[in-house]
Amino acid sequence: MTGKRIAWLATFLAIVLAVSGCVGSLTDSDEGAPNAFIPSNLGMDVCWTTAGCHDSATSFDNNQIYSDWSQAGHANVLNVPDTNFFGNSPENCTGCHDISGDSANLGYGGPGDTPINRPVVGCEACHGGVERHFSSYVPPPYPLPDFDRCGQCHNQTFDTVSHGAPEGEAIVENYRASPHFRSVNDAVKADANRAFARCSKCHTDRGAKDYRNVSGGYDTLVAALPRDGTAATPNIFPAEPVQCRTCHFGHTPEDLLLGQNENVPGSSEFNTCTNCHQLTDSTGSRIRAYHDPVVNTRSSVEEIITDTHFGEAGSFTGANGANVLPIAGYVLDANDGRVCRNCHNQHSADLAINRQWIQSDHADTTALGAWAHYNWSDRPDCQRCHTLAGYQAYAAANADGDDSDYSPPLSPDPNYRPQMLYCHGCHADNAGGLNSTGPMTADYSYYSGSTQVTTESFAYTGVAGSNLCMPCHTALQSGATIAGLVSGNGVSVSFSNQSRIQPHYLAAGGVLYRGVGYEYAGTIYDDYPFFRHNAIGIAYTAGLGVEGPCIGCHLSSPESHLLSPFSRDSGGRISSVASTACGGNTDCHVGQFALDAAELNEEEERFHEALDALEQKLATNGYFFAPSYPYFFNTSVPGPPSTWVTDWLSPGDTQIDGSVTGKDNMGAAFNFDLLHHDPGAWVHNRRYTKRLIFDSIDWLEDNTLDGTVDLSAFPEAAAYLDGDPVTTGVQRP
Repeated sequence: MTGKRIAWLATFLAIVLAVSGCVGSLTDSDEGAPNAFIPSNLGMDVCWTTAGCHDSATSFDNNQIYSDWSQAGHANVLNVPDTNFFGNSPENCTGCHDISGDSANLGYGGPGDTPINRPVVGCEACHGGVERHFSSYVPPPYPLPDFDRCGQCHNQTFDTVSHGAPEGEAIVENYRASPHFRSVNDAVKADANRAFARCSKCHTDRGAKDYRNVSGGYDTLVAALPRDGTAATPNIFPAEPVQCRTCHFGHTPEDLLLGQNENVPGSSEFNTCTNCHQLTDSTGSRIRAYHDPVVNTRSSVEEIITDTHFGEAGSFTGANGANVLPIAGYVLDANDGRVCRNCHNQHSADLAINRQWIQSDHADTTALGAWAHYNWSDRPDCQRCHTLAGYQAYAAANADGDDSDYSPPLSPDPNYRPQMLYCHGCHADNAGGLNSTGPMTADYSYYSGSTQVTTESFAYTGVAGSNLCMPCHTALQSGATIAGLVSGNGVSVSFSNQSRIQPHYLAAGGVLYRGVGYEYAGTIYDDYPFFRHNAIGIAYTAGLGVEGPCIGCHLSSPESHLLSPFSRDSGGRISSVASTACGGNTDCHVGQFALDAAELNEEEERFHEALDALEQKLATNGYFFAPSYPYFFNTSVPGPPSTWVTDWLSPGDTQIDGSVTGKDNMGAAFNFDLLHHDPGAWVHNRRYTKRLIFDSIDWLEDNTLDGTVDLSAFPEAAAYLDGDPVTTGVQRP
């Protein structure tokens, strides 16, 4: 940060965004004017052309105010809204832009240049009319504009669409509800008007600026800033809260309190925010924050981020390179200019959604969970779904609906720090805007070494914002991969010695759109005529949003980022329906079709018993399931690779390419694995799920599909799968 800007900051400043204007009013009759006399607006050209005071380094205050301002947001260098919009609809702009006719008189590079004729936010918009300041050298009405002055424009009437600024909505209202607005409290006050020097650094506007270069943790602050102040580091007066001008420079509002790599390595945003929300020192190492209760008994972990925002390397020393350490913190890119805004609305500082996300599987910190299980930097094929960087790269590559240009972004790193799916994986801004990617065509091809044996794929038609969910929720292989597997291309396929083709996990999108199950030849897997789950937010939008079924169902509850359509009790049972997409203001599950918690629990339990029945049938045929990779063993006691199932042929089958029994046996195991690892399958596509289970059991009983199954030992499964309760026996659903 330059010295001239620091000097100016002590006397004049600030406003909150680098974007211009809004519908509002900035007349000098605004409530809060300092006295009864209302100075007139003279136009900002008098500030340099007529008076010659604020135009160059030769001016009286040695500040190039005009030069700084003219290149920044309030000078509207992007001409937003453009001149035509401004001219045709001045009532939409002039409350904040060009209140003194400045735009017609200003040159771009300095006084005397060709008029720029674009709607700007000039001096008097922030400082008030300069009539007396110009004639008598008294301060302008607002020498140091505060948050209320900024809020005249940056408020809930701000047109975020016209300005292309989705994060500019309701800034002053958000700020007034934030902890920043309440940063001055009794605990930090030395007296009624002053804040303790040490506390003022982070709790007051002036202290943040006066002590901006005091950077460090508990020991540093204690040594540099005596709590009760000294002549060198006095208590701060006036004790005003942290606000717009604390972090933003009014003439160059894009500039923040600290610059890139100032005090600590990182972007300007990282340095400005962590100057108070302490995280790292000048070497990039984690510090002991001032409010860490380990060193400060008057504090709590709620006041620090060092315990959550500093990602540690995993320890990949377990079996097959598995991680043995849970995720210890978020992996932040300190050099990212949006590093904090990626996950936070800095104006409201509201953590409600963040705390919901923490409870979701997208934030699973367990060592053997999806984000930390292995060193994903060493596994390029896994990066798409198990790392933030890989997911972002894939979504960007598939923006045109063609993922062929995707390349795994991470290089092998023995000190890999596991990444979770953070907010900016899905969101383009902190106002809830979504990133975009195109419709996904899942590649379910099978390779033997480097040889492509099958060319199976499934096109998932565009589902709007829910396209973002499909890359990781459509399985890695499909039942069609098994069905299409034959010898050829120099590869000999033998189902008497064939590693299992498996779906992987959480294939909700694949189940919803019927793209992944092993479908037995000669059978039909169409949806119920009344089935609508796959059209939520696409063909059916009333009360369901327009972003497709995944977002429409999983993010429509009051606690949206838990990602669950149901609320559950401490025992895991459904207690209520949380998603408003399931009823409420929709025409889906209402009236006689309203969802009842008791009925939902019964349906879920029956689904799991049906899977139990299928698991038993598999075991009867010699395919024993265990809850660890590769899941199917030829003995009930899982052991080394020698016990993995590789022979899928039924007794008496001599056609080793699987044309008789091998494919259908592996297909039954595939269907169990698919549905066992999609615990919501019974909701995602009820009929498809039932038919996959029924047909797998039907085949395993006698290696024929005759439409009969024996579920006498599983009455709840029988009730779940029976497609015709009136007819004796369990009929195909």
